[in-house]
Amino acid sequence: MKKVLLYITFLIFLVSITNAITITPTNQEVKIFSNLAKNVFINVTNEINESIYSVHLSSDKNYLTFVDNDFNLTSGESKEIKIAVNTASTFSENTIIKVIFYKRVGVILTPQTLNIGIDQNGFQPQNIEIVKGSTIVWTNNDTIKHSVTSTQFDNDLNQGNTFSFTFNSIGNIEYYDKFTNYNGKVTVIESNGLDLAHNPTLDKEFTLFVNSRKVETELNVDFLENNSFIIEANTLKDSVLIIKNIGNKTAENIELKGEWISFGKQNIYLAPGEQTYVTYTIQPSILVPEKTNITYINNIIISSNNTLDVIRNVSIYVPLQSNISINDSLTTIFNQSFTPEFLLALRNAVCELYKDHPTCKVELKEIVVYKIPPIPYNHTQEDVHRYLREVQEDREKWERFQIEINDRIFRLEQTADTTKNSAIIAKEKAEELFIQAQNNSKDIDAIFTFFIIIFIIIGIIGFTFFGLKYFIKKEKEKKIIQT
Repeated sequence: MKKVLLYITFLIFLVSITNAITITPTNQEVKIFSNLAKNVFINVTNEINESIYSVHLSSDKNYLTFVDNDFNLTSGESKEIKIAVNTASTFSENTIIKVIFYKRVGVILTPQTLNIGIDQNGFQPQNIEIVKGSTIVWTNNDTIKHSVTSTQFDNDLNQGNTFSFTFNSIGNIEYYDKFTNYNGKVTVIESNGLDLAHNPTLDKEFTLFVNSRKVETELNVDFLENNSFIIEANTLKDSVLIIKNIGNKTAENIELKGEWISFGKQNIYLAPGEQTYVTYTIQPSILVPEKTNITYINNIIISSNNTLDVIRNVSIYVPLQSNISINDSLTTIFNQSFTPEFLLALRNAVCELYKDHPTCKVELKEIVVYKIPPIPYNHTQEDVHRYLREVQEDREKWERFQIEINDRIFRLEQTADTTKNSAIIAKEKAEELFIQAQNNSKDIDAIFTFFIIIFIIIGIIGFTFFGLKYFIKKEKEKKIIQT
């Protein structure tokens, strides 16, 4: 019975998602030179109300490389895929590329431990779906500090540190990095989940027309006069380009294009050393005075089948005009050929006047107004991340500087303490020597006094002895005289 239910579920899956994904554009042309890589991009969008898994591109062409080629998409989510094209020869062919995806059918799912890295581009992957009871380990692979912060956890990670969290409740948990404003999302589903199933009949295809050419020669492009012009709105100005083949092969099918610029000839062939003069006409297609009194820098792109593109800049100053007639301008403009570039320029010009028209209400993708702190400008998310990353790098440099200064202050304090202790010991030693000197001085004084007293006593004794002897002698002499 369970197998029958599972089979029925799988059949429902197969017939219910005929438009599971859309690819834009559905076909694309890439002109490339052999051995010179070039990137093209497509967008894959999940159009159903469930997540799809292991979305990847597949082709049998070895000159195609799909970057970030295994990812999941939640309902309504889009992802831009980069395709690197690098050919080794010259050819032209249509290449079919398949977009393959999986969807879950009912099984019991086992919790897992999954890893999310943090680098200079944010959380990798940014969005992840896990089974209830699974654990996610975040690792900081960047050179600056990051955090993993939500209503359920808040952990700062220095370089190389990890943080893990086990999710035991189903639902969507959005988290962010408080240092750089990177953000991510974890979708927790029940363990009674779905297994991956692939239906090849639902794979999507798109066509990539590859025109691989070989660089065989080189073009040199100069202006006959100059590349700086002053032109009033909706008026004409002519000038001349000089194109010369300075290589050794014939330059084939040279084409020129540029906004506001038309050219006197196209599809030019030049033999080696040959040059040609190409007239071009500039006509600033402007409908409103606010677009005047501005200098515009437009590009002239010169390309061919066997040379690298050459780009030359043209400076166009449109003087101030306050009385542009829309009717006259439209009459002048509608005399031009209706190229895609012209139609886009016309649409933009009209929308300047009629901003409320439904055609003009186009939502800008990936544009945010960053409000914390309030900044009165629109910034892309990349601008915000880059700014906050620079702030975090400066903050960490300042922290390292403070640590270094504090370390130096600590070492100086230690040196000062050592010097102070040495001075105290020296002072105590000096005081001790001084006391000893005082004591020695007192001893010397006592000895000196003792010897003086002895000398005086000896003197007195000697004086008395010799005095008495002299007195006795005199007395004897007196007696002799008397007798």
